[in-house]
Amino acid sequence: MIKKDDNIILIIGNGPSILKYNFGRMIENFKNVGRINNFKIKNYSNNIGSNTSIWFNGGNQNLIIPKIIPEKIIVFVPYDLQKKDFNKIVKRTTKRLKVGDKEYTLIKKSEMLKYEKITNIKRPTTGLNSILWSMQKYKTVLIHGFDFFEKNNDHYYDSF
Repeated sequence: MIKKDDNIILIIGNGPSILKYNFGRMIENFKNVGRINNFKIKNYSNNIGSNTSIWFNGGNQNLIIPKIIPEKIIVFVPYDLQKKDFNKIVKRTTKRLKVGDKEYTLIKKSEMLKYEKITNIKRPTTGLNSILWSMQKYKTVLIHGFDFFEKNNDHYYDSF
């Protein structure tokens, strides 16, 4: 059984593999659970629980705001977008998230550039950014459901 530990985070990806497992009750025991972009919980609680303490997103224009906003919102806007007009990015992100600019953390462009250099990927995915960010903040980072690029581009809620 997982104890509620400040130094452990579980990041739930949107891959279809999560439908193979009923980890919902186990996931509820984690103190720190991060979910990505337009995650869905409704109808999937047996598989992935409902506990969500961090919402990782890219501040995308098609972002769907969760009905219950988690206590932390971490936003990864790519470096090349942030370097153009930072104030415009903040204004746009605030509007898209429908929260005040003090209610989310926009990861700085220097950090986003660091993630690009570490991975040698221009514009890493929100999922990869969430793992890299979490590795700096937590002693243990666990991931589940990071397989949607393996065979297709389906998220669990697209293919169900």
